[in-house]
Amino acid sequence: SGATAVDMDTAVVADVCSRAGVPFGCLRAISDDVDTYMSENLLAVIQGGGVRPTRLLTVILRRPALIAELLRLGAHTRLAAKRLAVGLEELLRSG
Repeated sequence: SGATAVDMDTAVVADVCSRAGVPFGCLRAISDDVDTYMSENLLAVIQGGGVRPTRLLTVILRRPALIAELLRLGAHTRLAAKRLAVGLEELLRSG
């Protein structure tokens, strides 16, 4: 499609707001791109949108190398949060 990003989660909320006549806007930041590797072990831990702490501990004990992947994921998430904050500040200043 040539799209830079795809955000299917927000589309659901936008549709509900549109049907209810509620104004809607969204500002999102992307932490990882499509080429970012994520091991099957990490995917299993974060499946369903939340982290299961006991599962995470078990996986780390079995595969300590996963710690590096978690650190990378954390760094990308912090960077995305900082960029989101900058975008929100700019949006609030312009409004």
